[in-house]
Amino acid sequence: MTVNFNEHPIIDTHAHLYDEQFKNDISDVINRAEDVNIKRIIIPATNYVTASESLELAERFSIIRVAVGIHPHQAKEYSLNEFQKIESLIKNDKVVAIGEIGLEYFYDFAPRDLQKEIFVNQLKLGIKNNLPSIIHTRDSIDDAIKIIEENFTKNSENQNKLNGVFHCFSGTYEQAEKLKQFGFLVSFTGNVTFKNSPLIETVQKLNSGFMLETDSPYLTPIPFRGKRNEPSYVVYTLNKISEICKTDTEQIAEETTSFANRLFNLKLA
Repeated sequence: MTVNFNEHPIIDTHAHLYDEQFKNDISDVINRAEDVNIKRIIIPATNYVTASESLELAERFSIIRVAVGIHPHQAKEYSLNEFQKIESLIKNDKVVAIGEIGLEYFYDFAPRDLQKEIFVNQLKLGIKNNLPSIIHTRDSIDDAIKIIEENFTKNSENQNKLNGVFHCFSGTYEQAEKLKQFGFLVSFTGNVTFKNSPLIETVQKLNSGFMLETDSPYLTPIPFRGKRNEPSYVVYTLNKISEICKTDTEQIAEETTSFANRLFNLKLA
């Protein structure tokens, strides 16, 4: 099955195009994305510096939108000043989300209590500015769910005000359904194309209610695994998900784009 990309635009909801690996050919990368009818690429920042770099790219390329936030890898850099600088960028009309925020338990570059505090603060920043959150949860989905449940759903002034996406989702169908109750979608990357991927069962059961991403330059799909990832490769993830769900690629493209368009208020016709 193939999709007519001229009829069904695609959105890459997560690509780190400020990365050094794109320094010498970013224009070509954008052109290849446009060739497969990608209409928007969302760049999630990891701190103030990468947020500023992402906004510079958004000024150069109309296809780009930006999320601003402090990644859990950078939690030790957190300060009130850094937080305020991040917040100052939100007024830019290219900013469509808070992110990439969350919890990182695989590397544990920062104390978990500090990660949790910063996570909650940035979720509140999203609510304050009516922006969705892009959430990173490596080896930490259950804790993230617990934090959301305790701080934003139980007798809270912020009850039912959250929304966003758990990016590069690696959890179960049951976890995805729980997140849906809290206003969150999930998105899948190239790792769903890997042989014997445990995500295949999750995708099969969900069948809908998710978005597409590359997480470029990481998690490159088959057949390019081991090489630098880029937004145009999202079509391989699209085709694999279509195969898993036994659904036309046209329908998957239309649904995933519609979810992303609404969540990030991208104003695509």
